[in-house]
Amino acid sequence: MKSLSRMGGMDVADTIRRMMSFFIHHDLAVSMNWSRVCNKRAAWDLLSMELVQDAIVSQQRYADVSSEELLIHMRRWFRNARDRAGGRTKRIPKKTKSKDVDLDGD
Repeated sequence: MKSLSRMGGMDVADTIRRMMSFFIHHDLAVSMNWSRVCNKRAAWDLLSMELVQDAIVSQQRYADVSSEELLIHMRRWFRNARDRAGGRTKRIPKKTKSKDVDLDGD
């Protein structure tokens, strides 16, 4: 937990993103969600989630952060997992290049 508590960030959300990325690989994160919906693995009961919470609270600058705020950021990290590592660009439809056509014929 000491190495986790040394991880920093610009704010609580950034610190949580860094810690979660350290623990969970992108491929695993895509196959999980917080509450085991749609036949995915549940993350809320993993020991690593408790470690992340404890590491955040152990940092003095985040001592006043509520556990509910931590859970919100952790859930958001899982919800946005498919957008990371180029996932969003793969889902965006490619624009077709249209050629300029002279319709007047002159």
